[in-house]
Amino acid sequence: MGPLSRSAALIIIGLASTVGGNGKTAESAAARPDPPWQEPAPPSTCVRFWPQARYAAGYDHLVYIANGCDVAVSCVVSTDVNPEAQVVPIRPQETVVVLTFRGSPARVFTPFVRCAPSKASLPHRSRR
Repeated sequence: MGPLSRSAALIIIGLASTVGGNGKTAESAAARPDPPWQEPAPPSTCVRFWPQARYAAGYDHLVYIANGCDVAVSCVVSTDVNPEAQVVPIRPQETVVVLTFRGSPARVFTPFVRCAPSKASLPHRSRR
């Protein structure tokens, strides 16, 4: 197989809060909340990401993105194996999984993730 078609390229699976993992991460959020008179933390300090390759008739390349921010963010995701960028909206305190390549012969890949506060306000998902 190879890179996915545009209609099947983006699979987002909502996960509860923050998922642990290893790999590349952005800086972690500060230990104490910002005072009320300060702006919310920028995405570079409250959004983390890490790669995972899962084997299933070739390696599926997954990029996990955890938004620890109090605002929604929009992230652009690509990898060294699939440079076609995908735009992923992420609600506050949500973790998503982005499938960037299905059936790769390579287990190792490098994700590239750039996030910014989202222009559209996405509400928190209700917990059931």
